[in-house]
Amino acid sequence: MQYSKQDLEKILRELIAEAIERSTNQDTAKEIVELLKNNYLLVSKILDDSFTVGSRLRTSNLLHGVGFMDLPITAEVKGAYETWRHMIRRSYANEYKNRKHTYDECIVNEEWFTFSEFLKFYQEHYRPGFHLDKDILVAGNKIYSKDTCCFVPPAINGLIVNIGSSGVSFDKNKKKYRAGISIKGKQKNLGNYNTIEEAEGVYKIAKRKYVEDIATEYFDKGDISSAIADALKARVMDW
Repeated sequence: MQYSKQDLEKILRELIAEAIERSTNQDTAKEIVELLKNNYLLVSKILDDSFTVGSRLRTSNLLHGVGFMDLPITAEVKGAYETWRHMIRRSYANEYKNRKHTYDECIVNEEWFTFSEFLKFYQEHYRPGFHLDKDILVAGNKIYSKDTCCFVPPAINGLIVNIGSSGVSFDKNKKKYRAGISIKGKQKNLGNYNTIEEAEGVYKIAKRKYVEDIATEYFDKGDISSAIADALKARVMDW
């Protein structure tokens, strides 16, 4: 009997549903479902000639050795795919880690190796223009996962990246230490001081207030959750 692509897709969908319904062992069910899903993707790739090079299903090669692209790259998922791809690259591409040593120990939770699993999180939490962040909610975190990541505005992401900078420089002409802080992209002079300790103290007070103000501003606008706002404030509380 000759089956069409639609017939085979229907059969595989029914088999996946039946495997989930009948199996009482979660590990066994997972293995069966993954096997059927892989066959579904393979059949779709063989029978459907409409995929272009840019939107072809990735079934044979893993992205950087771990990432499994189990969906076609359509316009609807392209943004999520790019975010997922860059996350995998930052965590597993040697050429990237050789240039960005802050990612040396970063990994991705195995659940997110599969694109469709990451897509669920993306569709629930992403807002246009926001960035994926892994270490606001958990300071020093090195694992990308649904429990540790969040999407935040670029201003928030940049704020946390620069949160530990000293903001102090030495003025050779005045022979004093100058403190300064960037407020929404504009540099603000905080004065000149005789010792580095004085200058750093002034900078930390200003930075703490700025972080708290920004966290409150974006929370009030509904751009970040209370958990993110509280995590930002806690990061500078003990300065």
